[in-house]
Order: sequence, then structure tokens, then C-alpha cells
Amino acid sequence: MIPELRGINRASTFTGFCSVHDDSIFAPIEKTQFISTPQQCFLLGYRALGREVYMKTAALSKAGFMRQLDRGASVPEQIALQGFMTDSIDGMSAGLADLSRHKRKYDDALASGRFHTVRAYIVETELAPPIMCSGGFAPEYDFAGRPLQDLSNLSVPLQFMTVSSFFGGRTGAIVFCWLADSDAAAVPFVHSLQAVSDENLTGALTRLLFEHFENLHLSPTWWEGLAVEVRQKLTDRLSLSGTSFVERNSNCLMDDGMAFLHWTILSRTLIQQRTGV
Repeated sequence: MIPELRGINRASTFTGFCSVHDDSIFAPIEKTQFISTPQQCFLLGYRALGREVYMKTAALSKAGFMRQLDRGASVPEQIALQGFMTDSIDGMSAGLADLSRHKRKYDDALASGRFHTVRAYIVETELAPPIMCSGGFAPEYDFAGRPLQDLSNLSVPLQFMTVSSFFGGRTGAIVFCWLADSDAAAVPFVHSLQAVSDENLTGALTRLLFEHFENLHLSPTWWEGLAVEVRQKLTDRLSLSGTSFVERNSNCLMDDGMAFLHWTILSRTLIQQRTGV
């Protein structure tokens, strides 16, 4: 995947919600400044999770087409391709089941107004982050390379968190959100991020975003200002790491020596309230 210029309206469009409900549900984060309230953090997580469910459902709907991709291949090639497709479809099905389970919990919290159940870690930056995205992932390794969960074990429900990187009207923000049932992976993940110094935080966040998300929106000035070899390494990370072709390494979020213009960090805030409080 090679970054390309695209209009802001096209780049940021997500059609998972109709315009009426999108406007009413997300007004607290779309029409007011971001001030890190539990409701705002919850809605950021809910929108990112909704997108993941939407995309996973769309991908799984193509399973029948995927099964036909071996036409014209030799028998050994067909056997190999069908095995690969079966593993891919099984993985997507398990992933969608996990995401749907998480969304039901978010749905219940939204319907009841229990926004305080959200956990969040907020990094506030002086300027708008040059990398923006909204998505979710199952943290596999933390920033020190320690394992958090085994994504290959489809019998164990995955722990899930979301990341939203955006401009909040006054300052920039990178917001991590999750619910209590993902504490076991999300809490140590966030603690390992807290241990990264402000000086090294820009690189850590850049690695994370390119490692786990494909729907990145980049500042053209920032991207074009990077050295060619840095852009190539980031593109490789975006396109290959954690795919069927390149297994994700435990050191994927650790310092890899690439240098970036530092983002000025204004604050870091952890919101971790007990369920029911």
C-alpha cells in the first residue's frame, strides 16, 4: 500500500452509520472541542469499533469469491490455496465474532448512558498529529516486546482496544479506549507506553499506527519531508507486518532507530474507572 493524495471528504468517509444516527450519536465529539470526558472517549472507541465490524463483515462477505481464486491452478496449488483460504476465512470469522461481542457491550453502554465504563489513555499534543486514524486492534505485544495475547488461538476471545488520532479543536490527541473485559491486555500495553519518554513517544506512536492500521491519513508535508528510506520502511510495515506473508515480531513496537520530528507532548492522562462507579 502506497500513500497517495486523496481529498479530505473521500479519505475520511465511513458509511457504517446512517447520517441521522451518525450526527446524533457522535455530536459530542464532532460538534464540540475534545476535553477528554468519559463520554467523548467512549464515543471515539465506539466509532472505531463500528468501523472494524463494518470492514470485517465486508471482507467476510467475499468468502465465496475467495474460494474461486484457485481456478486454473494445478491440483497441488489448489490444495495449498484452499488451505490458505480456509485459514483466512476461519480467522476472519473468529475476528468478527470477537468484534461483535465487544460491540454488544458498547451498544449496551451507549443505550444506558454508562459512559463511565470506558477506560482510556489520552496523549495530548500541541499541534494536530500528522498521522490521523480511527480503528481498533488486539494488542499482541507491548512497547517493550512482551507478549500480551496469542492471536492464533481462536478458542480464546480476543482482548480489544481502539486508537483515534485527531485534532480536537484546540490541541491534538491520540486516544486509546477499551472496556473492562480487555484490561488484561490493554492495561499492560498502556503501562508500557507510559514508560516511553516524551522524547521517544513520537517514534513509538508512529510505529504503532503504521504497524496496526491501514486507514491512515497523513499530512502530505510530513510524509514528503521524510527520508526516502524511512518512507520505504514505513510502507513495508504498513503493507506486510502481521499479514500472511510476514509474521509480526515481538519487537515490532520497539525502537528501530528511525527518527522523526518530535510532536510536542502537552499531557498524558489515564482514565481507568471501576465498572458501575
